[in-house]
Amino acid sequence: VRRGVAEHAAESTARVDVVVSNPPYIPAADMTTLEPEVRAHEDEGALCGGADGLDVIRQLLPAAPSLLRADGPRAVWLEVDASHPPLIDAWLRAPAQAPLEMRLARWERDAGGHPRFCEVRWR
Repeated sequence: VRRGVAEHAAESTARVDVVVSNPPYIPAADMTTLEPEVRAHEDEGALCGGADGLDVIRQLLPAAPSLLRADGPRAVWLEVDASHPPLIDAWLRAPAQAPLEMRLARWERDAGGHPRFCEVRWR
């Protein structure tokens, strides 16, 4: 049985300053376009993040406060698909997410110039 991020976070008593995650983030439609060496040697569960690639990220961000120290930087760094920074920003700004009190603080490009890393912080 595959458990979600929230279940793991609820069981953990450890608190950390930041969370760094390379979650499965490839959109399902892009899975067939992966290089053969990736498709042949990586488990699909480690790569595919659902329809838009954000399934695990949408679980991780609400669970993160229970993992982060109240007196720490309270940040989550994510490796993401190049399409994700504006999607994550829009999701965090949606009224339904307001109780999370999170914001996309910044995003960085990878060596190829693609948006690849997001930093999410609590207000």
